[in-house]
Amino acid sequence: MRSNRAFSLIELLIVLALGAVLMVAFFNSLAASSRSQDKQSSLEQAESEFESVLLSLETDAARAGFLSADPETAAWFASNWPASYPSLAVSSSGGYDSLTIRWAASGSDCPTGAEYSVTLASGNVACLRRVRYYVSDTGLVRDLDEAGPVTISPFAIEAFDVFFRSSTGGWSASLPPAGEIRNVAAYVRVAAPYKGDAGCGVYPKSELLEPYGGAAAIGVSTVDYTSCRDTLRLEQVVSSALVNQQQY
Repeated sequence: MRSNRAFSLIELLIVLALGAVLMVAFFNSLAASSRSQDKQSSLEQAESEFESVLLSLETDAARAGFLSADPETAAWFASNWPASYPSLAVSSSGGYDSLTIRWAASGSDCPTGAEYSVTLASGNVACLRRVRYYVSDTGLVRDLDEAGPVTISPFAIEAFDVFFRSSTGGWSASLPPAGEIRNVAAYVRVAAPYKGDAGCGVYPKSELLEPYGGAAAIGVSTVDYTSCRDTLRLEQVVSSALVNQQQY
């Protein structure tokens, strides 16, 4: 004999309640997964933008004091580099360093209104190119002579420190004597918007500075951040080997 017993109201309510719990758990899992993907995407985007900033700085630093590929220009500046226009110069304001880099150029590579130019014996024009990196209210600024200042970092700058390695291997915040410099480097730290507390901790992190030595060795001050909700800190030491003639 078959039973025609139907579900009671209480049983139906229990089934509905269990179904609602499972649905809530399912959607919460989806939301958590979406938030995790958003955070990962935000992190990757921030790191990519930060890397692009450092690429321009590294490229410019490699030009410091390099003489033009034009033999006449190179020979002239090798003997007549004007003392008032050093290839490397560092100043400090508001707790941030400012780095000025110059290199020799000629012909069409010289911008209109170059800060220093000369007409050579051949009639060709030779000049010095200049780019400055400094921190302003808008962030880290790259100021190229003919282009003018452009804010290149979309994040708040927390540290921009420049230092040098001499032929003896030591690092210093001061320029070594002419001919003794081997590397120029910059420590950059930024604070990017981020949902979470990834910005907590002590900066700079020791592993970041290899093979340059600890923070004390290169003159970079450490900071312990304990209030860092919704902040992501990104940092790096950018260095360029200088293998050509330096004039400063």
